[in-house]
Amino acid sequence: MKRKLFAICFAFLLVFSVSCGGGGDGYGDYGDSGDSGDSGEKPDKDNDTAPDTGDSGTVSDQDVPDTAQEQDAETPDEDGPEIPDEGPVEETGSCFDILACINNCPAGDSGCVSSCYNIGNDEGQADYRAWRNCYNAACEGFESWNLECSTENCPDETAKCDLEAAMNSKVEYPAPYGTLKIAAEYDAMIYDEPNDQGDEAFVLMESYAKGKLSTMDIGKGTTISFVHNYVGSDGEWIEVFQAPFNYSTMTSGTPAVMLRFRKTKIAVGETALKVGFDGDALLIVVDIDKSGNIKCYHAFGAGSVKIEELNIVWNTPGGRLKISSGDIELFSPRNVPELGGDARAVLGVEACQLIK
Repeated sequence: MKRKLFAICFAFLLVFSVSCGGGGDGYGDYGDSGDSGDSGEKPDKDNDTAPDTGDSGTVSDQDVPDTAQEQDAETPDEDGPEIPDEGPVEETGSCFDILACINNCPAGDSGCVSSCYNIGNDEGQADYRAWRNCYNAACEGFESWNLECSTENCPDETAKCDLEAAMNSKVEYPAPYGTLKIAAEYDAMIYDEPNDQGDEAFVLMESYAKGKLSTMDIGKGTTISFVHNYVGSDGEWIEVFQAPFNYSTMTSGTPAVMLRFRKTKIAVGETALKVGFDGDALLIVVDIDKSGNIKCYHAFGAGSVKIEELNIVWNTPGGRLKISSGDIELFSPRNVPELGGDARAVLGVEACQLIK
């Protein structure tokens, strides 16, 4: 793996300002990082048992498992970015909402189907079960939803759930919004402390995260990545940063990928990634401005990352980190099924525009 040695005062590091977490404290010469969305209280997970409703009827058969997860979202504190007022929020959770969500799940993704079921309120879930049970009994054998069979044999249930509209629904921000994989090793990290930088640090002129965000390639072309210490308002972190890099202008581009591990929790082995700020690890894909402030959030990663080698040196350049992963799913803040769909208010972040 090729590496190049760069002085900390090199221009591109000053341009980056490495905006990697809430608050911006602890960066010194890197500048103010801005607020990454410290959302305070996060959703609590309560177990809810969903009856076995059989096939979902998308392109391939998808079953709603007997046990699904239901999320109660608490209002975040005021540390996160302000979410623009977009007017009254329509009540969701109907049978139609469940079916429209399932219609946009990847084929065979039973976890997505379960999450869609959980966005339903009590009435919506009951209506969905009534339609699903009737449809299974009358239209068994169809690999995907059949509107004619459903309307003929389950007219009331089909009308109440508005199956035809659900079958024609398209979600602008699909779930998942993309996937990426992680693979890299670092022999040193950058020490972030005001006016007290190490003389030099190793920076990889290549990606540690590669994949797709909607139609956009992540980690393709000229990129830089590095590991650094970060002390923010939400604690101390080891963070791996990646961004496109333009040699002609010596500036970074977007989107940037940020993988963070809590200093007190980082260890060799598998670490879970989930949507939100309250885990032991966090992966976000963001746009940053010229000062390094986070402008908006494209996606949060969900899955797991493996730390294969670890020798963290805190408050001085040095150490070693080797990381890898399988497919990590990316979810836009505008569509996180397990958080009820649009999760911007829950997460306390502003979502980036749709990548078409």
